[in-house]
Amino acid sequence: MRRGLNIQKSDSSRNLKEIDFPNPSTAHNIFEDFLNNEDVIVFLWNGEKDRSVEFVSENITRFGYTPEEFVSGKLYYNNIIESNDLERVESEISDCFENRCSSYNLQYRIMTRDGDIRWVDERTLVLYGDNGEVNHQKSVVFDITERKLSEIDLKASEEKYSTLIESGIDGILIVQDEIIKFANRAFENIIGYKTKEIVDTSFLNYIPVEYQRMIHKKYDQILKTEPKNPHTYEVYIQSKSDDLIPVEINFSCIDFEGKSSVMLNIRDITERKEAEFKLNFDESCLESLLKINQMTDFSDEDITNLVLDEMTRLTQSGSGYIVFFNGEDISPSIYVLSQNKTDNVSNKQFKYSLKNTGLWEKVIKQKHPIVSNNISADFQDDDFHDHLNIKRLLNIPISNGDNIVAVGGVFNKNKVYDKYDIRRLTLILNLMLDIIQKRNAENALKSSEEKYSTLVENGIAGNLIIQEEAIKFVNRAFENITGYDREDIIETSFLNYISVEYQRMVLKKYNKILKSNQKTSRIYEVNFLSKTGELVPTEINYSKIQFEGKPAVMLNVRDITKQKQKEQELIETYRMQDLLEDVINNSPAIVFIWRAEKDWPVEYVSENIIQFGYIPEDFTSERLLYGDIIHPDDLQKVRNNMSEQYGNVSKEVNMEYRILTSNDEVRWVDERTSIRYDEHGEAKYLQGIIIDITKKKQADNFLRVQKDTSYFLSSKNSGFQDVFDQYLDFCINMGPIDSCGLYLIDEVTGDLNLISYKGFTSEFAEKISHYTSDTMQHRLFTTGHPIYKLYSEIISMTGKDLPYEGLRATGIIPVKNQDELVAVLFLASHNKYEIPQETRTSLETIANQLGETIGYVKYENDSEKRQDDIDKLLDAVEDFIFVLDFDGHILYTNRAFQERLGYTGEELQDMNIIHIHSSRQALKAASRISDVVSGDCSSCDIPLIAKDGTVIYKETKFANGEWNGQEAIIGISREINNER
Repeated sequence: MRRGLNIQKSDSSRNLKEIDFPNPSTAHNIFEDFLNNEDVIVFLWNGEKDRSVEFVSENITRFGYTPEEFVSGKLYYNNIIESNDLERVESEISDCFENRCSSYNLQYRIMTRDGDIRWVDERTLVLYGDNGEVNHQKSVVFDITERKLSEIDLKASEEKYSTLIESGIDGILIVQDEIIKFANRAFENIIGYKTKEIVDTSFLNYIPVEYQRMIHKKYDQILKTEPKNPHTYEVYIQSKSDDLIPVEINFSCIDFEGKSSVMLNIRDITERKEAEFKLNFDESCLESLLKINQMTDFSDEDITNLVLDEMTRLTQSGSGYIVFFNGEDISPSIYVLSQNKTDNVSNKQFKYSLKNTGLWEKVIKQKHPIVSNNISADFQDDDFHDHLNIKRLLNIPISNGDNIVAVGGVFNKNKVYDKYDIRRLTLILNLMLDIIQKRNAENALKSSEEKYSTLVENGIAGNLIIQEEAIKFVNRAFENITGYDREDIIETSFLNYISVEYQRMVLKKYNKILKSNQKTSRIYEVNFLSKTGELVPTEINYSKIQFEGKPAVMLNVRDITKQKQKEQELIETYRMQDLLEDVINNSPAIVFIWRAEKDWPVEYVSENIIQFGYIPEDFTSERLLYGDIIHPDDLQKVRNNMSEQYGNVSKEVNMEYRILTSNDEVRWVDERTSIRYDEHGEAKYLQGIIIDITKKKQADNFLRVQKDTSYFLSSKNSGFQDVFDQYLDFCINMGPIDSCGLYLIDEVTGDLNLISYKGFTSEFAEKISHYTSDTMQHRLFTTGHPIYKLYSEIISMTGKDLPYEGLRATGIIPVKNQDELVAVLFLASHNKYEIPQETRTSLETIANQLGETIGYVKYENDSEKRQDDIDKLLDAVEDFIFVLDFDGHILYTNRAFQERLGYTGEELQDMNIIHIHSSRQALKAASRISDVVSGDCSSCDIPLIAKDGTVIYKETKFANGEWNGQEAIIGISREINNER
């Protein structure tokens, strides 16, 4: 079908006689209604191709013709059709006749008598005779000139505006149902994507997260209200390269493809922002620099306060901070600006170090400014930004040469941080550093307010019942904690009594516990607000309950003010706060202060008591005395030892004994304690540390085996059998095991050969001495996994007829070297039906050691020989030679070191170096080792204490090196004569 022709098939079954062919007079009546409409002309043509006119309405005169000119035959209708359209019209009519169409519809141009061009719309009904030929054509012709000219003008206008849109400098988006339907070339240039990448994607994909909510709200609003004067907004859009581009954007509601849509006009204002920055920078930044430069006679605190004010003012941030580092891996001094108040928070228990604090870790490592406009994604594991409620962050490093001495940061700007903010902060922070360095101000600022204050003397926990965030019940203890009366508290929001920096976290946990059906025992530390506005440090936990038939949350609040004070007192006692924090948090040593009373009530215990399953409050609340956790078999021995030491002012107490964990597990500890006396010479309290030495105790037998193995390796006349027999002897001493055997795997055939056994009869051992690789026993023994079964079960599985041996519990343990199965241990008990889990763990550990020994014997004999030669060489040296790991544990000592101090090599192995120093010098020695690890020190003159108590004065030189594949400290000491 050609354009402009509407064709309908005729009904060929219709009888031609049934068609009413009007003569001119009847035709006139039929089209009488049309004659009254001057825009509609009625024609009746014959069936000829040139369409001679049999009838035409009088209003043909509108084109300058008379009806008589057509009816008389002077003019055919086709004579007035414009020549460029005539061929098309005739062709389409011919097609209609050939296809016996009942009607057609054409649009074309005609010529008026005056030569004007008019557009017409012809609609014709085709009538056929009995012979199937066209008889007549009935038509109406509409003058559509005005409409057609409007369409042409519209098309021209569309082309004109399309050119303007595509060649303009502003980006244009048409968004429909939040999906981009059109994007012009300018938007491509701004954002870096191609149109095909943009169309049919969400328009919010190109808007940073912080602007999406606002843009989406304006989008919905424009669809609903269609304002006549749309407002312009300044936002950022995100380019393909993840750059943030400042733009001006406005919205307008349009109709696109028949549906309501929003057109976004987007103008790149980068250059304007650059110009604005230069203007504002010259004025605002110079003003700040002038203020700071005039502070040279003020204190560091005043300078820092002003700099923080200017940092937040210039960047339009909500808050800011400056962190000063003192060159050591300890807690830094932190200045925080919040609501126009500056706090030194270094004494508020923020134990963040230079190396592991996520908030400034990146900027220190990378040594250049870090911008984070999505803090939750960039700092997921850091709690400090949660404490300060940080959303966006800009960090600037402050360098002194190659060292980062401080970090300045601002956060919570309403808009994203950009390069202009970086320039401003870098300039004023470096000026601040210059002023401080000139004045040699190295002292940290003191805190302007106390974080904790004493509100309540007793330790009774407060209880709140909260429903729909309102307090429904409160006990007297909580009244004492906050200072409010119960009547003032009931029906108020529980968040009113929580410090603002904790409210978000507490509310989140509150909602979570309401949704969950599980009980939680986790404890959180938060600050409560008293009636006087003071901060009360507390520990809280939550539990879900039913209160008056509705779900509620019970909040248990315990005032920990005293505990916080005692922590501070302990720090002051040792005068080494930073080192003690490191000991408490990073070493296995647990710090105690006991009262010199029966079974030693605890005044203070460090947080790492948790390694034994207890929390400090178990002891400081006196629910437990320290004597309660000492093993009953050792308690009297410890009591007697301590009684003997009272009155001995100079000697420290050193004991090894067992304690019970909260799960009743037995642990060995090494206690080093000093007794403190009052002015009357009476023991007042004891202060000391305990270290878990369970692994060392358990390792004693392993060390013996290793020593014997080493002796075997160094002996040219010994064989494998000596080593294997020693391992089997060791296994027999484990729990219920009273018999065992060791199979080696033949590297060629894969067969199992029994090469050593203990506790079996010779007849039984002979029967189980060899298993070929195709036997059921071989498959069972070489699964690669430990198997613990009754011997009767093994017999039923293998089906082998063996002499009666009376075995009950058995174990089959693979022995591997570098993941390769090299041997199998077969263990059994004649008396017990089960091997306990603790024994299984020890046996599997022995199997691992045995695998290493076999591998060592096979592949490392030459290396062991060389190591033996080195040991002989070092033992010949008269100076003390020793090797420590970075935690201070002894890895190696030469003979001179062992003989002078009176210890054996086995006793010194894995001992911490601080144990051969007096208790008064222990912390100083630990500090010196820390300095050696960090490279800040290479010598030490602290005397050692021999096993018999002799003081050994020496000079030690240290060097960092490597020992058996791990980083280590190598020390060389020379004894000196020194009377002290």
